[in-house]
Amino acid sequence: MTGSPPAVTIDGGGSDVWGTEDQCHYYYEQVSGSFDVTVHVDDIEDTGDWAKAGILVRESLAPDAKNAMIRHTPDNESSVQWRPDTGGETNSTTQSDIGNGTSDGDWIRLVRENDAIVGYGSTDGSDWARVCRLPSSRIEFSDETYVGLAVSSFDWGTLCSATFDELSGLSPEKNQDIGNVNPAGSVSTSGGSETPTETEPDDTETPTETEPDDDGEPIDSGTYRVRNENSGKALTVENGSEENRASLIQQPYQGRPSQQWTVESLDDGSYRLTPTHSGKAADLNKGRETNGANIVQWDWHGSDNQRWNIEAVGGDVYRIRSVHSGKVMAVSDGSEDDGANVHQMGWHDTASQRWRFDGDTSEPATEEPTETPIQETSQFGLDSGFADPAPWLDDSVSVRTVTEPTRSAVESAIGGSGPRVVVFETSGTIDLGGIPLKITVDDCWVAGQTAPSPGITFINGRVQISADNCVLQHIRSRIGPAPNGDIQGNDSVNTAYDTHNNVIDHVSASWGTDECMSVGYKTSETTFTNNLVYEGLYGPYGDHTDHHYATLVGNDADDVTLAGNVWAKCRRRMPRLKTGSSTAVVNNLAYFFDGGSNMDGDTEASFVGNRYIGQIDTGDRVFEGGNAYMEDNTVTEPPLDSDTPKYSGNELDSRPLWPDGLDAMSSSAVEAHNLANAGARPADRTANDQRIVTEIRERAGNDRLDSPYDYWIADHNDVGGYPDLPENTHSLTVPDSGLREWLDAWAKAVEDPNASPP
Repeated sequence: MTGSPPAVTIDGGGSDVWGTEDQCHYYYEQVSGSFDVTVHVDDIEDTGDWAKAGILVRESLAPDAKNAMIRHTPDNESSVQWRPDTGGETNSTTQSDIGNGTSDGDWIRLVRENDAIVGYGSTDGSDWARVCRLPSSRIEFSDETYVGLAVSSFDWGTLCSATFDELSGLSPEKNQDIGNVNPAGSVSTSGGSETPTETEPDDTETPTETEPDDDGEPIDSGTYRVRNENSGKALTVENGSEENRASLIQQPYQGRPSQQWTVESLDDGSYRLTPTHSGKAADLNKGRETNGANIVQWDWHGSDNQRWNIEAVGGDVYRIRSVHSGKVMAVSDGSEDDGANVHQMGWHDTASQRWRFDGDTSEPATEEPTETPIQETSQFGLDSGFADPAPWLDDSVSVRTVTEPTRSAVESAIGGSGPRVVVFETSGTIDLGGIPLKITVDDCWVAGQTAPSPGITFINGRVQISADNCVLQHIRSRIGPAPNGDIQGNDSVNTAYDTHNNVIDHVSASWGTDECMSVGYKTSETTFTNNLVYEGLYGPYGDHTDHHYATLVGNDADDVTLAGNVWAKCRRRMPRLKTGSSTAVVNNLAYFFDGGSNMDGDTEASFVGNRYIGQIDTGDRVFEGGNAYMEDNTVTEPPLDSDTPKYSGNELDSRPLWPDGLDAMSSSAVEAHNLANAGARPADRTANDQRIVTEIRERAGNDRLDSPYDYWIADHNDVGGYPDLPENTHSLTVPDSGLREWLDAWAKAVEDPNASPP
């Protein structure tokens, strides 16, 4: 009598089976022709939202091989994904030819029949529902393929344990890591035996840069401040964060633990660099080997991307070279500015790639006392623009409390007459039912910062200020496709026609089908600061509308301020300035676009210190039309063609308008500043906001500049659909005096990771 197949436990690491290359552990065999494999996913450890375990067919064992997978995630959902071409982008089904392309069961099945790949799901292993069918026109495999079970943790440096049972149609004997995975994965069966892991060939790239003469002394283990030779500034963990994947930047040395590095000699002659405040290690993010890959901190696991060779390049100056990639730590763009990012580049012996190790870690008396301290929150406050934020606010105004995450509760609080402040004792997702939520009575402050973590997110409807003298802070709006199938006017957030003196600050706005965040027509004194605006939808109704835009400033909108915002993954309008408008566009960051800012002929604008990254066509101007003063606006990664000017309009010699309270920073400091501060609750970001910030830091779209629709999104379901936030509660004690200061303190508590609520 034959018993059930043994249970299989796979411990797999890697950042994901996704994108253009995979990282996972694979238990497989080589198969000729058709196959029909079923398995029950008994358990998968929750190491991340997209940790996955499933059945995977691959053309080869190379990380970028074409493949198809039916995957099961910790939330017990199964779906199909595939990479149609070697080195191509991975797709997945959230909408397919049956239902929504997913299965709630934990039984999965992958079949190859008649040159098609078919994925099924089941709750009992008997009744199978088809999730997706991929014909050969969508993905075509050779006769010989690899078929097996795969596990990826979605958290590089961490293993995810998944247990499978009732495997049929497959008898795997080999297993190995796919891609750059650390720690290494493994396979064991219910009999307790461990399957030997295959070893991948060593394909480590040998650095081709010129090696320096070693004419200096080696570094002794100890604690140092590490200073860049070019700027004199110190290697620093951004915002003093203790979280994994916090970026390394440069800042003036202030004697902070996040600027003090323990240098430890390892047994292979390399070094570990540990910031003393967190105890983590300097880490080459996700083990990337490309120029510009970010340097972050991560829990120590000892892999090569956490090991650094510290090599003398003359006297007491050193380069810090990754054992994994052979590239060196460098300050981005050779910048001397506070907050400039630190990443890896090939060695070119420039000052921004050289570092000094100073053993005296006390705050130096020789440094200028006027240097700016590390900036914990944004440079741009509510009063940075032309608007006068809430001039009506005093300690006598009505404070209205939202205690449940429903549309009716919010409408009740923002409605009625008289000045009012709206605060939140609940978090959660609020479905607007496809109908705009409008503030229609003057003098209203919506203080999303007062909500418990993770805050308030509005979905399925626009949030609009249709009144004067209002402030909207620290909320998220993700509109998505409108029920009526319309495009026009379906912004995630905007101000309405003929409104005045309004501020929108620290708001996240995404998935619009017109713009994502806009200023209304015939408005005045409108300020947009520190907002995270991203992922307009190019095909929300199944067509190619191409209306995935960022920000529009309407006709005759006077005295508009756009400062410290981030625009990402939108096709154009970063921003669009319409006829008769006047706008100060200062220190904004734009990423992955096919047209920067276009201005009508009679507009006036001051563009100062903006940074544009990821222009699709380097032969196109980024700024077109209008009458504009241009100063320190950077276009990079890639730069424009040498014969392409940045601006084609009437360039002014002086600023036509400028708010009194606005101080601009250098464009080289904008990326680090804005990514640390933009959007709702930057110290308490939700998954989508953190995802887009990480994508920008890692230049996730830069390998798709020739095929931008592979990176832009057609529909919100392409990135997981509407969020469902937990409904947490807390009690607020509103002070009898100092209401404005109390609101500011709550804002700081969700902006500064080191701050606490009042």
